[in-house]
Amino acid sequence: MAGPSKPTAPRTLNYASSGGYIAFSTDASMLEEFLRSSDSQAKTLRETPGLTDATQKVAGKGTGWFGYENQAETMRTVLELMKKDSGSGTNAANAFNFLPGLMGMSSPERNFKEWADFSLLPNFDKISKYFTFNVYAVSANVDGLSFKMFTPVPPGLKAAK
Repeated sequence: MAGPSKPTAPRTLNYASSGGYIAFSTDASMLEEFLRSSDSQAKTLRETPGLTDATQKVAGKGTGWFGYENQAETMRTVLELMKKDSGSGTNAANAFNFLPGLMGMSSPERNFKEWADFSLLPNFDKISKYFTFNVYAVSANVDGLSFKMFTPVPPGLKAAK
């Protein structure tokens, strides 16, 4: 019989708009960084090299949902968070606590840090060439739902050929 569950702090979804973009996050400091970074004259999303071609691979007539993810920036943030709190019992790696349960292992409440030492991860600049962006689209018709996703070859890998 399981004991009483620990009460969790309520999470708040925050959002901010700047420079023609809107950002959603449960981490207020991440939104603050987004607002500070938008002070620069960064390129708009439509100026992203290869985005138009990638969009044509997933979107079409009847696309009900289209999405874009900048994998490079997502992974930069994830790596920084994991390295920063690698020794903490309440670190960003706790997001992976569900993995042992999915793999049929006991004790899913144990911290993922027992499996990996995130402080040993390389600096993002050393592996940035492996990341780019991805696009995805969802559409529906009488036959069901269709989910398409496309990730172009990162520019740093194209040059390495």
